[in-house]
Amino acid sequence: MIDIVEALDLLDSCVRDRGADYRSRRRPGAPGSRTERYYTCPAATETPAATETIVQLALIKAGAPHSAIGQLTNGTVADFYASGPDSINLTLGAVVALRAAESGERLGHTWGVCLQAALRAASRFVELIPDGVVGRAAGADPVQIT
Repeated sequence: MIDIVEALDLLDSCVRDRGADYRSRRRPGAPGSRTERYYTCPAATETPAATETIVQLALIKAGAPHSAIGQLTNGTVADFYASGPDSINLTLGAVVALRAAESGERLGHTWGVCLQAALRAASRFVELIPDGVVGRAAGADPVQIT
């Protein structure tokens, strides 16, 4: 299960691997449309993972099989989450962070900017959780519902 913290760590790892200024290249399609996809052009010395988007690479780092990652080529991480693939489980928080990075990338931003977008989205997502719930989750006693 990939949660919001692990998703951010995976995205950060991708940025550290490629650099904050790294940018995926666009495939043909209308700018900003769902038909526009991103990819990188691998050099002969690059590994197959070098052809992935930031979200695809993050999920590969998490151990997702390439067959599951292929679903992201023609869809979004939200579509991936909604389809409920058995190969990798994401929490809603992870989807929020990954979706923010994916959106930035589809707009042509660098991976560093995508990571910052994911961090902002995660911050807003976490702010929605009441302090009492966070405190109970971090504390010792489980909540009993009667």
